[in-house]
Amino acid sequence: MPLRNDPISNRTICRFHNYDAKNGCKKYNDDRGGCEHCSLDHEKCHVCLVKGHPAHQCIHLNNVDSDVWRDFCALTLTNTRPEDYPTNKTVLGDAIVWIGDPSVIIPKVNGFKIGEDDQLARCRRQKKIEAAYMLGLGSGSVVVDAGAHFGDTVMTLAVHARAKGRSDLRFVALEPCVEKCDFLQSVVAANNLVDSVTVLNVAAGDEICVVKPAVNAKVRAARDGSLRYEYCDGDSGGGGVSMITLDSIADQISPIGMLHIDVEGWESNVLRGAKKTLHSVSRDDDGPPCFIIAEAWTEKESLRRGAEGDAEEKIVRVMEDEVNRGEVRRFERVGDIVDVERNLVYIYK
Repeated sequence: MPLRNDPISNRTICRFHNYDAKNGCKKYNDDRGGCEHCSLDHEKCHVCLVKGHPAHQCIHLNNVDSDVWRDFCALTLTNTRPEDYPTNKTVLGDAIVWIGDPSVIIPKVNGFKIGEDDQLARCRRQKKIEAAYMLGLGSGSVVVDAGAHFGDTVMTLAVHARAKGRSDLRFVALEPCVEKCDFLQSVVAANNLVDSVTVLNVAAGDEICVVKPAVNAKVRAARDGSLRYEYCDGDSGGGGVSMITLDSIADQISPIGMLHIDVEGWESNVLRGAKKTLHSVSRDDDGPPCFIIAEAWTEKESLRRGAEGDAEEKIVRVMEDEVNRGEVRRFERVGDIVDVERNLVYIYK
């Protein structure tokens, strides 16, 4: 059974107490004082979270038509024992729980594996700057991660926000790969962030349509799963995936406080599809800030990966000619973040 915490107290619910009808929790039922020797929650049902009965007596346990049982089954994770949950530290120093092995999703060509690779430790300078920006956002702000990959950025920030007492912030992760989304959903649940982090299985761009992977076997991004996408005809089946604009989900990402974009050369497209959303940012000089952080390949790198044109030039053109057009300049470009990757930074103050 999955590791599960009480959403109110955040205490881990004891599964021995809930499912071993004969012996229960030996630590809790011993002669030495019970709960002093087992710090887990022995009051809440592991299935329905109601006090007064263990899971093996829960009316929902075998009721396949129960909404409670269906919701519980949706939370069932890959690993089953606390010691199976590897805990890693992010570059910000927070512990994060990862569930499963991404190498099962993406062939281990690059040796990628959570716990072995440096996904949580990559881009140290960038994530520290992003965290500083995030902690300065207004109450209730939304952080959008377009191109969430396995969740290394969105989870690093979300866990850090909670550790710093900013549980008011919300996070929306957009990722076109369905397997990565399923993996990220499990990670969100394992870290008890289902109320803070929303995962959407979509690509982000400048129109609502269907796109498909632009596979290039010579490209590192193709091998590790961070594929570029291209427009195609037809529905979302047959290898295609729905592409949306951020403007089309404005109600889910408002008030936007930070937009982090890493979409393999389509950063300018994402910005073009978010013009209305960005125009809605408060005009009040004393209003909360908003940050845009967009990865920018060099022209040489763009060509190497199969994209055309200078990514930085495209981003700058959208920001100057479309996002800020016809109005007092609202988003000012500040110093780029140059780390493992190069990111352009725009700040609305």
